[in-house]
Amino acid sequence: MNQEELQQDAKTDEATDEELAEYGIDSLVWDGAAPGEGAHKTLGLLFRDLVNGERVEIDEKLIPNDAETHYAAIVVKPELEKRGIIDIHVETKQEPSRRSDIYLTVKNRPTPLKVVKPY
Repeated sequence: MNQEELQQDAKTDEATDEELAEYGIDSLVWDGAAPGEGAHKTLGLLFRDLVNGERVEIDEKLIPNDAETHYAAIVVKPELEKRGIIDIHVETKQEPSRRSDIYLTVKNRPTPLKVVKPY
């Protein structure tokens, strides 16, 4: 497979914009390490609803495993639980393409929503 085919293959089970919209999610921001947090990472969830004319954004701190290839929320923020999000984790991948796979587990859905963020 060439690079384009590998990247497309990695996205075959990715959530669509419509699936994310079902849970009010407009976009995800995968920031990387924040100053002073070492290897901890922050995932920003930007929602479609507005408060005072601005979109609602909720940041979730994720803790890495020893190899820093898997990041997970220890306890999901109550604001996210109210929106039906009960678990968040991110897996960093090098093959078939360099990327992060973000998984959001939501209530009443048998499989997590997956969003691929290529590097």
